[in-house]
Amino acid sequence: MSNISSSSLTVLFFLVWLAALPVATAQGKPDTWPDALITIFETEGQQAAERYYAAQTKAALAQKQHLVYLQLIEMMGYGYLDYTDSIPQVATALSSAYKLPFTPANAQEWKVLARIFINLGYTYAQDLGDYESAVKPYRQAFDIYEKHLGVEDTFRAIYLEKWLGNIYTRLGDHAAAEAHLKRAYRILLDQQSFEEAVHIASDLGVLYHNWDKPEHARQIFSQGIALPIADKTPRILLIINNVGFLLDNGDAAAALPLLAQAKLLTQTDNDYLRKHRSEVLGAILQKEATAYQQQGQYARALGLIDQSVANYRTYYETDKRRELGKLYNQKGYILLGMSDYQAAANQFQQALRSVLYGYAPTRPTDLPDAKDFYAENTITEALEGLAAVFRQWHRQSPDAGHLAHALRCLEHTYAAEAALRRGYRYESSKLFTLEESRRRSETAIAVAWELYQATRDDDYIRQAFVFAERNRSALLRETFRATQATALAGISDEDRQQEHQLKQRVSEAEEQVFHLRAAQADETEIAAAEQQLLRARDALANWLQDLEVRHPRYFQLKYADDLPTVAQLQTLLHPRQLLVEYFVGEEALYVFTIGQGGLALQALPLPAQLDERVLQFRKSITDYQLPNTDKANLMERYRAGGQALYRDLLAPVLAAHPQHDELLIIPSGILDILPFEALLTSGVRPDAPLASYPYLLRQYAVGYSYSAALQWQLAQLPLRGKGYAGFAPTFDGAGGWPALTCSADLLQRVQPDDALRLANQATRAAFQQWAGGVRLLHLGTHAQANTDQGEFSFIVFSDGRGGYDSLFTKDLYLMNLQAELVILSACETALGTLYNSEGVVGLARGFHYAGAGAVLTTLWRINESANCSLMEHLYGQLEMGHTKTIALRNAKLAYFEGADDRAAHPVYWAGFQMLGNARPLDTPRPRSRWWWVLVALGVAGVVGAIIIRR
Repeated sequence: MSNISSSSLTVLFFLVWLAALPVATAQGKPDTWPDALITIFETEGQQAAERYYAAQTKAALAQKQHLVYLQLIEMMGYGYLDYTDSIPQVATALSSAYKLPFTPANAQEWKVLARIFINLGYTYAQDLGDYESAVKPYRQAFDIYEKHLGVEDTFRAIYLEKWLGNIYTRLGDHAAAEAHLKRAYRILLDQQSFEEAVHIASDLGVLYHNWDKPEHARQIFSQGIALPIADKTPRILLIINNVGFLLDNGDAAAALPLLAQAKLLTQTDNDYLRKHRSEVLGAILQKEATAYQQQGQYARALGLIDQSVANYRTYYETDKRRELGKLYNQKGYILLGMSDYQAAANQFQQALRSVLYGYAPTRPTDLPDAKDFYAENTITEALEGLAAVFRQWHRQSPDAGHLAHALRCLEHTYAAEAALRRGYRYESSKLFTLEESRRRSETAIAVAWELYQATRDDDYIRQAFVFAERNRSALLRETFRATQATALAGISDEDRQQEHQLKQRVSEAEEQVFHLRAAQADETEIAAAEQQLLRARDALANWLQDLEVRHPRYFQLKYADDLPTVAQLQTLLHPRQLLVEYFVGEEALYVFTIGQGGLALQALPLPAQLDERVLQFRKSITDYQLPNTDKANLMERYRAGGQALYRDLLAPVLAAHPQHDELLIIPSGILDILPFEALLTSGVRPDAPLASYPYLLRQYAVGYSYSAALQWQLAQLPLRGKGYAGFAPTFDGAGGWPALTCSADLLQRVQPDDALRLANQATRAAFQQWAGGVRLLHLGTHAQANTDQGEFSFIVFSDGRGGYDSLFTKDLYLMNLQAELVILSACETALGTLYNSEGVVGLARGFHYAGAGAVLTTLWRINESANCSLMEHLYGQLEMGHTKTIALRNAKLAYFEGADDRAAHPVYWAGFQMLGNARPLDTPRPRSRWWWVLVALGVAGVVGAIIIRR
C-alpha cells in the first residue's frame, strides 16, 4: 500500500523558518558570523564560504563562542542547500554536530543543536529518501528536548515528533510511531493548530491502517475531518489516506468519488500546492490505479500508474526514491494481472534499483546481494513480487527453473525482514512483522513442495523445513543467541549490569502504562506514561546499538540465525521418537517429520473450520468440571471432536511412521492450545469407562516445543543449577482467589524443608532471590493468562502480609534462571497471546526466555486435587531417571488408571504439557524427613535381626 505522508507538507514552512532567522546587525562581531557565511555563499561562492567557515569555527572555539559555533554549522548546511543544491554536502556539514569539541551549556545552545539534528534528519528523509539514516539525528533531537529543553511547542510537534513518527511508520515500527504521532497530535490540539493537527490525524490513520487496526483508523480519520480549519487543502491528505483504507478493504466503488473530490481540491491556488501539486496528484493517481486494478481494469490502471510515476519523478527529480519504488512494485502487479511476465519482472527489478542504489540488474532473474539490504520494506515487497511473477509464469509455461528462481527470491526476503526487525524498539512491532511474513513462508513452502514433486530432490524438502522454522519463535531464539553472545563476546560485568538496569526501567514503565490503562486513567496521564516508556525504550535501544558497535562479535553471534541441520536434530531423538512439526497455512496443512529415517513432508488438506473445531474440542473438555453442565452432551462432543481431529491432524502422519511410540510435537497457530494427548485414536462406545478410552496418551508419550531450532538450543544448555525450590502461597478463598488445600502439603512431601517458601514467605521478592540457581523450580499457586497482552499474564505470590502480589511474564525477561525444569502447578500457564509465528506469548515462554530448559505448563484451570496427585506421581517418575516427557506420561497413566471413572476425564490430566528439553534431571531427589525416618527404622531392624540371630 502506498500513502502520502503529511511530513512533506512541512517543507515550505521549514525553509521559511530557516530564512526568518535573526539578521545580524554588526558585521564584525561573532554573532554576525553565521549570517556573513550565507552572504559569502551568495556573493563569492562555495569555496570562499568553506574557507570562511573553517576560519570562523576555529575562532569561535578559541573565543568559547559555542552558540556561534553551532549557528555556523547550521548556516553551513543551509548554504549548501540553498546555493549548491548538493544534498550530500548538506548532510556532511550538519553531521559535524556529532563531534562537538564542547558540551552545550545552556538552553539556547541546546536548542540550536536540536535544530541541527532535525535539519540533518530532514535531509536524510526528505531529500535523500534514506529513512533508516534519518532516525539517528531525529532521536538525537528528541533526547535533547527530553533532557535539556523540556518544552512541548508547535515547532517540536511539526518538525520532530511528526517526522519521527512517520519514519517509524515507514520502517514498520508501529508502536514507536504511535507514541510520537499521538504526542504531536495532542500538542497541536492544545495549541489549537488545527490545520497541522489534520495532517497528524491523516498520518495516524495511515499508521493504524498499516497496523491492522481498522477501528482506530476510522476513528482518527473522522476526528481529522471534523477539525475546524479554514483552508480545505489539508483535507486532501485525509481523503487520499482514507481512500487507501477503503481500497485495502476492497471498497473501490466508495473510493473513486472521494478521489474525484480530492482532484478538485488540487486546483486550489496556494503556496503549498504550487510547490507540491505534482506529489499530491501522483498520490491521487496511484489510488485511482489501485481502484481500477481491484476491478480488473488493468489497462486503465496501467495508464494511471504511469501518470503517477511521471508526477513523482517531476517532484523528486530522481528515480532513487522509495516512493517511486512503491509505484514500480504496484505496476509490476498490474502487469502480472495482465500476464505480461517479462514486463512485470522488469518493474520489480526497477523497484529494487530505486532503493538499492548500487544494484544494476541485467536480467529479470538477477538478485541483489543480501548484504546490501537495510531497513526498507520496499525491498521485501519487490522480492515477493518477483517470486509471484516466476511462480505464475511457471503455471502458464511449466519450467522448474522459474519455480527455483521464485524460491530464491523468497529466501532473500528473510534477510530484508531481519534488517527491518533489528531497528525496532518495540517487541510488538517485531511480532507484527513476523505475522506478516507468515504468508510469504507459506508461499515458500508451497513452492518448495512443488519443486520436490517435480524433481524428487530431497533438498527442496529441507528448504521447506527451513522456511517453516524461520517463522517459528524467531524472537525467543534471538534471546537465547544474545545470552550466548554475551558470554562468548566477552561483554563486561559493567555492561551487563547497565543492560539490566535499562531493561528494568523499560519493564517498570511498561507496567505503569498497563496499570493506568486498566484503571481507565486520564488520557493526559496515560500519554505521559507512554512517553516515559518511549524514553526508556529509546535509552535501551541506543545503548544496545552502541554495544553492538563496540562488540562486533556480539552483533555477529546475536543475529546469526543458523538453524540446526536435520542430522543434528536427529541426535536429539531416540530411535522410536518422531519429531512432528506443523505449519497451518491458509491453503494447506504442512506436516514435517524427522525420525531416524530423515526428514519428510506431507501436504495435507487444510481441515475446514480448524480454529473453531479446536476451540470447541477444548470447551467439551474444560466445561466438564463446571457445575450444572450437560455431561452427556459434553462427552458426545468430546468423542466426536477427538476422533475427527485425530483423523485430520495425526492419523496420516502416524500411518507413514508406524515404528514410533514417542512424539515431539511443534504445533502451529491454533494447534498451540490443542491437548494432543486427549485425541482419540479410534471410535469408542458411549457407555465405555473413561479410563478405557483410546487416548493418544495410551500409545504415545508426547512432548512439545516452540520450534525445532529452539529445541536444539535448549539441548545445548549444560545441566545447571543445584537442588530444588518450591513456592506455595496460602489461599483460603479470600482476595478473589479460590482456596488451595494441598499444594503446600505436596511440596512438603516431595521437597526438603530448606527449599520451600510457603505462605507469607512465598513472596515475589523471595522468588526473584532464590529461584535463579536451582535445577528444579516448582510453583504451586494461582496464575492468570492475558490473551490480549501476553507479557502481562501473571503468577500470584504472597505480599508477605497476608495479601497477594503478582509477577508478570515481562518480569521473567529480567531474570536469569538455571532451572532444568520449571513446574508451573497453576492454571492457564500455557496460555497468553497467540501468534502464528512466535507461538503463545505468556508465562511458559517467559520462563524459557529467562533460561529454563523445560517448563511443565497447563492449558486450562486445573483441579487442585488432581494436580497434587499427578505431581506426586511425576516426582516419583523423575526420581527414577526417566526423561521429563516419559515421566509425565507415566504419571498421567498412573493417575487416571488408579482414579475413579469420573477422575479419569481428560480435564483432570490432559491440560499438563511438557514444553522444551526432555532429558532427565540427572540428579537424585532430596528425601523428605519421613524417608530418612523410614531408612533409620529399616537400618535398626536389620541391626536388631543380626543381634538376635547372634
